[in-house]
Amino acid sequence: MSIFEAPLNEHTPPWPYKVDYDKVNELTADVLIIGGGTAGCHAAISARKKGADVLVIDKANVLTSGSGGSGVDHWHNACTNPVSGITPEDQVDTFQECRKGIATSEYGSRASHYITAMESWEALQDVEEWGIDIRDVNDDFVGADFRDEETKLMFAYDYDSKTVVRVQGAYIKKAMHDEMDRLGVKIKNRIMITSMLTEGGKIGGRVIGAAGFHLRTGEVYVIKAKATIVCTGTTTRLWVFSTELVGANSIHDDPNGVGDGNAIAYNAGAEFGQMEAGGRTVGGFRYFGYGTGNAHNTWFACTILDANGKEVPWVDRDGNEIKDVAGRYKTAPGQKMFYHGPYRHSCSIP
Repeated sequence: MSIFEAPLNEHTPPWPYKVDYDKVNELTADVLIIGGGTAGCHAAISARKKGADVLVIDKANVLTSGSGGSGVDHWHNACTNPVSGITPEDQVDTFQECRKGIATSEYGSRASHYITAMESWEALQDVEEWGIDIRDVNDDFVGADFRDEETKLMFAYDYDSKTVVRVQGAYIKKAMHDEMDRLGVKIKNRIMITSMLTEGGKIGGRVIGAAGFHLRTGEVYVIKAKATIVCTGTTTRLWVFSTELVGANSIHDDPNGVGDGNAIAYNAGAEFGQMEAGGRTVGGFRYFGYGTGNAHNTWFACTILDANGKEVPWVDRDGNEIKDVAGRYKTAPGQKMFYHGPYRHSCSIP
């Protein structure tokens, strides 16, 4: 018996949607994108601009789904912005140093991160074109330490390297949704993809689409596509939270990122690497998790009090106490940059 067929009692409202398990819907597209978060939307817009017939499938609603559904207030790894204090090569070197002994494959640790560092600023400029303010256009923060007066860009965390841009992106998903509508991207919401379709049904064969069902009606969906892109985000809730092990939890980003994209890809024969380093993992921290240069920290480096009302000291990379608030946003002596990125580790280039 399904939840749709379970007997009702006085506390159970009737299911508001018509259920039809026998109905099979067939869709086609040049490019099928599974997951309608910011990555999926950006991929859809890019593919559509190239002339492809694009279909985005999301298990929620593309307008508000994913980690960016509640908005975006900063943008990482914009190493090529006009006032950046570091290069993409610097960023990759820092990444390698942070991940030493954890995940150091040449592809995973260098090539992919180098692409991110090279293209992040370009992607942010796309966001600006869609109507999201990435600058202090109203001059609300003239003279602030984190503002560049010429470009009006504003930065977070590390005011020296200037690679994390503050973004007024509360409505970034709406802006992306509007752009997809303008371009003619097809969108289907509330469909849970459960499997990839491969040529001849062979595991490891060429992917030719995907299949799933509608979460409200139970209708089956079969999508045929020339290319399929899985954009289901970070897998969260992998680790049990522990106050003793810094970073040993993954209640992070979108709590609905439960690994379904990984599962369908794996079952279709995809190879995986660095799974042990995904999300927030134990190990790799070189100094206190609450010190500066750490993307675990709050947006502003505010003063922290312990349970007894005593101020908790801020420390730099080397454990030296920082005496003033401004210093919380500056690198330590000999430290070239803070590192913040998909793995949330703090590190430096020696």
